[in-house]
Amino acid sequence: MEVTAIRNEFKRYITHGEFVPILSRLKEYASNAPFTNEKGRYHVRTVYFGRKRVRASRSRRAREERVDLFYIRYYNQDLSTLRLCRESTLEKRVMTAYTPITEEMCRAILQRDYLELAKSEDELLHQFYQKLVVEEYVTKNVIDSDKIALESNIGNVRIGIDINIRTTNRADEFLNPEITALPLDSARTLVLKVKYDHQLQEPLRSIVGYGLAR
Repeated sequence: MEVTAIRNEFKRYITHGEFVPILSRLKEYASNAPFTNEKGRYHVRTVYFGRKRVRASRSRRAREERVDLFYIRYYNQDLSTLRLCRESTLEKRVMTAYTPITEEMCRAILQRDYLELAKSEDELLHQFYQKLVVEEYVTKNVIDSDKIALESNIGNVRIGIDINIRTTNRADEFLNPEITALPLDSARTLVLKVKYDHQLQEPLRSIVGYGLAR
């Protein structure tokens, strides 16, 4: 299991009309992340897991308790990049733990076959197994999207914009390259997410609209 540093996170939704000028201004102070293609993008597909009823998680957020989100993700249609992730959020600070998994293990999990998962000595896989068996976690939905990723050395900032967002509740389609997914109802809305270490500095703070409603 690998664990990222704890970082602050700011997230809001932007319209297509805002997208072009925001991206243009961002590129004056940030550059394409090294793992992106020539357009500064990469593809990501994620299947999320959670309780059948989500009221408990919302209650913990209201009490400002830590909330853990489990998901499996892979990048650029490459199944060798499959990983199980746990994103932990507390008071807008985020930490992600992740561990690689095989295509075979992923297929087994989606089919609710947890035998190999139960045998694993990996700490994150063990936690996930407990969630599946004890708390009866189930697959929620699959999100398929492209991401624009920028990085800036002004406060060690990572900026991501989710575009071309599609979704399906067919978790069995997760590993299918030709997944049947539909654009979100809010297809005109894009997701802007900023991660930073301490304080988001100007001019990035103004460009991304820090403090605006999510």
